[in-house]
Amino acid sequence: MKSLSKLFSLLCIAVIMLAACAPATTEAPPATQAPATEAPATEMPATEAPATETTATEAPATEAPSGGTAGCPLQVEEGASIVFSGWGDETEQKIYRDSIERFKAVCPGVTVDYQPIPDKFQDKLKAQMAGGTAPDVFYVDDQLMNAFAPSGQLLALDDSMAQAGVSRDDFIPALLTIFTQDNKTYGLPKDWGTLGLVYLPEAFQDAGIDEPTEDWTWDDMRTAAKAIADKGTYGGFCMGADWARFAPFAFSNGGSFASEDFKTATLDTPEVMDMGTLVSDMYKEKSLVTPADLGAGWWGKALGKKLAGLITEGG
Repeated sequence: MKSLSKLFSLLCIAVIMLAACAPATTEAPPATQAPATEAPATEMPATEAPATETTATEAPATEAPSGGTAGCPLQVEEGASIVFSGWGDETEQKIYRDSIERFKAVCPGVTVDYQPIPDKFQDKLKAQMAGGTAPDVFYVDDQLMNAFAPSGQLLALDDSMAQAGVSRDDFIPALLTIFTQDNKTYGLPKDWGTLGLVYLPEAFQDAGIDEPTEDWTWDDMRTAAKAIADKGTYGGFCMGADWARFAPFAFSNGGSFASEDFKTATLDTPEVMDMGTLVSDMYKEKSLVTPADLGAGWWGKALGKKLAGLITEGG
């Protein structure tokens, strides 16, 4: 079963090109995400690898085998089945179902039980992992990687990658660092994205202020968010306690989370602290609100339901 779980994880990436999608009904994941594999059966059932949505090879042009597992890159038992989970609404779930169909074309004798987790993915997966009921294959972002890999709850993919002809060189090196521990690969990056400011034009009209321009500063954003919030029709700038959304504040001010050799934390430097103070002050003055303040699961939903005027978000 471990080989099968690893195989599906690899084929999701090496044989299948997934389109990048932002989760519409989940707590928003960090900018980079990836499927992962669980630890050996002595600790928990074997699991996965998303490598969040990026470089992947095209499916082979050969015809799919008519049955069994003869065409699979790895040896698996006949009649095998695995459970696969990921986040996302119905639109994103269609992409996962398409990837499963492509997998079945390569390994038609394997049954994939797709169990989507559209809301609070991280919380539910952690609970499943603690209870020994986690799916065999699942998406993992950097936070879940840090939660599961150090405790041995994910299965390294390197041996199976070699058998399946998948190389780390097939992926953007910087994205692999998130899913690498002790020189072993626990996930393959499936996507990444650039964050941008997303806003509701009607919120600016309601507050009687001009819409954003390319030369906006953080102070300009704060001023607009406060004007929108003070008007009372919409919340101002909506953001959760998420490093991936705070990072643009820190990076734009010359800050970083660690030294270049990753051996020293740098969150207490003036460059980071100044931006932390800015965000904290915005929250105190209510120009910044959290999704929970607006009754939304995440900031994308807050904007989509027109509860907030501005957010930062990716694809």
